[in-house]
Amino acid sequence: MNNRFRHLPTLGLLAGLLVTSHTIPADALDVTVNGLRNTQGDVVVCVWRAQDKGFPNCGTGRPWKKLAAPAANPSVAFGDIPPEAIAVSMFHDEQRTGKPQTNFLGMPTSGVGLANNPDIGPMNRPTFDKARVVPGAKAIEITAKYLF
Repeated sequence: MNNRFRHLPTLGLLAGLLVTSHTIPADALDVTVNGLRNTQGDVVVCVWRAQDKGFPNCGTGRPWKKLAAPAANPSVAFGDIPPEAIAVSMFHDEQRTGKPQTNFLGMPTSGVGLANNPDIGPMNRPTFDKARVVPGAKAIEITAKYLF
């Protein structure tokens, strides 16, 4: 074997070890929101881990990540989704206040929604498990619901 190439097997092995020991970033997740009553303002979409506080309220909670998009084009893309269980919630921020609008009881009058589109309302409280995203999902759609 030519002396110039005698270290190639060793270099290949080292390169393989470096690749396998390096943490590969998690997948991205595209979220599209349907069912908005108009194209005013923004949609705000949040990704939550189980330990994050304030689920599902994107306005006052502390989600892992929060993105907004114009209601006229209600789609966002999250990168580097964590490997643990996540849930997704959203609200239609028609007035761009950064918080969902509520009635005198504190119930949202803005469009709201969760991944998997479960029934939500005064008698069906939103839970992390109802909004849990299947591991490895690349894209989801959420239908906005206007409770009042």
